[in-house]
Amino acid sequence: MKAINIRLDAPFITQGCATRILRTIVELLLYHRGQIPFMYTTFRSMVRNLQLTDIDEDPFTASQLKKQRDQAKNVIHSAELVFDAIENIMQQHAVRVLMVLFGRTIYTAKEAFTIELPTVDEDHYGQYHQQSLEKIIRKIAMELTLSDEIVSGKGLMGSTNVFVLIQSAVTPSSGMDQLDGFQLPSKCAEFVIRLQMADTSENTAVKCCKLLEVYREQTDSSQEPEVRKDKETEETLNSWFLLETVVSGYQAKFVKGNNIWK
Repeated sequence: MKAINIRLDAPFITQGCATRILRTIVELLLYHRGQIPFMYTTFRSMVRNLQLTDIDEDPFTASQLKKQRDQAKNVIHSAELVFDAIENIMQQHAVRVLMVLFGRTIYTAKEAFTIELPTVDEDHYGQYHQQSLEKIIRKIAMELTLSDEIVSGKGLMGSTNVFVLIQSAVTPSSGMDQLDGFQLPSKCAEFVIRLQMADTSENTAVKCCKLLEVYREQTDSSQEPEVRKDKETEETLNSWFLLETVVSGYQAKFVKGNNIWK
């Protein structure tokens, strides 16, 4: 197992920060493992702006390009469903470990990336720490982009399926399947992305959000961390849950000199 340790220059992370971190890492893995041709935000923007151009003189070419457009749009649709599911789960449960698998099935996976999050500090609210969040996101993106373990495998796998698993003490929500006794295949390359908080000499808790009572009263209840009922058992009863949504890798191809980006 290859470890990628990233030390975050912050004393804590919020629930919203944890969600953004997971999304950022999954987006980067999709690109660096050759499942999308551009960085995710660029690819999403390009796909949403695609125009369907009819090529009357060559129905075959038009048909093939339309098929590629539909495949590209499906990648974005599936990825956004995955990100929405992760966000919903993180709002309800104390999830600290997520796994991203690359392969035709979860039992024939070629690569597995386990993401380990620090403990979320529920005394803080993400809307009050946007500057710190953006700094954390930039550092993670830079560290992963420059990581030899990540870069060395880029483009070697080819397009495949991408599965997301979450480790939780309870069934997170609908749209997930519990995997009893799940183990990675013996030939699967394993990576762990371990996020750690910076060491601090002071043990006193940062209480900035608790001092903002006037803002807390105005905050919508959906933005406040919910009470986690699974804390007592999360250390011993964690199981893997598989998101039903699967992202299929995409590679644009030229058809008689034409491609979908024209």
